[in-house]
Amino acid sequence: GIVLASEGIGALAGASVGPWLGRRLGTGRLLLASAVLSVPSVLLMPLGDGAVGMVAFSLGNALFAFFTVVQSVITRTYRQQESPPELLARVMATVRFVSWSMIPIGAFLAGWIAEGTSARGTLWLIAVAVAVSPVVLFASPLRHQREVLT
Repeated sequence: GIVLASEGIGALAGASVGPWLGRRLGTGRLLLASAVLSVPSVLLMPLGDGAVGMVAFSLGNALFAFFTVVQSVITRTYRQQESPPELLARVMATVRFVSWSMIPIGAFLAGWIAEGTSARGTLWLIAVAVAVSPVVLFASPLRHQREVLT
């Protein structure tokens, strides 16, 4: 319960503070920063056992949810602003279909990997995968932009 509650707190904080941070820092900078900062938050999750492990996982989970929601607000706003009105419903439905389709696929893969290694090993592998996002963003023109949105 505590772990799931921490995720909700992080998500609510990201939704509350994200728009303000975007205005203050610029949405391009914030998108990059949140992608970079999400990596150490995921690295907290597999760190320990017992009470220390629960605290580390809960903190990492809350921070990861915060940065994920910040990124989501920026990218969804961009999609809504840049999509032609007559295509907006299709664009949003397609994105939702693709992203939500990954939930059961990711759950299956994580379970399969955990069977062969361990839950902790799977969390470390996920942390490595999360580290790819900032690399991709830094390789894009976004790293030179203050704003994502036009």
